[in-house]
Amino acid sequence: MELPTGVDDENNKYCRLRKSIYGLKQASRAWYGMLDDTLRSFGLNRLKNEPCIYFLRKNEIFLAVGVYVDDLLSNNESSKNELKMALCERFKMKDLGRAHWCLGIRIVQDVENGTLSIDQEQYIEEMLHRFRMSDCKGVKTPLDPNQVLSKAMMPRSDKEIKQMHAVPYREAVGCLIYLSQSCRPDICHAVGIVSRFSDNPGKAHWTAVKRIFQYLKYTKSAKD
Repeated sequence: MELPTGVDDENNKYCRLRKSIYGLKQASRAWYGMLDDTLRSFGLNRLKNEPCIYFLRKNEIFLAVGVYVDDLLSNNESSKNELKMALCERFKMKDLGRAHWCLGIRIVQDVENGTLSIDQEQYIEEMLHRFRMSDCKGVKTPLDPNQVLSKAMMPRSDKEIKQMHAVPYREAVGCLIYLSQSCRPDICHAVGIVSRFSDNPGKAHWTAVKRIFQYLKYTKSAKD
């Protein structure tokens, strides 16, 4: 880091930073605070249980704005344009038009029928490839109805534990948790069960994780 051009005393070793710099640990907090103040000044309110969702009710108008760092999604065309003009007075912005993708989620809007659907088919395909399950056989349920997972299935010998350390169990469960919280609530129960054994999973637990992958392959085109 160097002193900017125009500083009179170049021999001084220290200077006081009055604004945040991209990459600093406090930069993201400073950015969010500034964006939050700007959105609130427009009249938007923040949801208490989801601080990245803002909304505005005015007469018959309802405006919702989703925020992910410096990307914004909105639902109301006319109100969105007013908000965009207000934001452009303070930030350099680019309107990317109608949303088709957001955070790995595909968004499909059918204006004529008045429908909107979301899916993560591409994410599922990438996840199956990542864990070498692309060629697996699909199944119709995320859990085996004839098996109940328990702690008794956890490995106990050093040999078994060492073998399971080579299995990307936690990594796979983490991917499944993300998917279950976004577009696939149908796997929430199954993912909740396999996540209980993340500290010491056994072969039966890993088989259960792979079954969820099989179910996702069978239903990867499902839309919400």
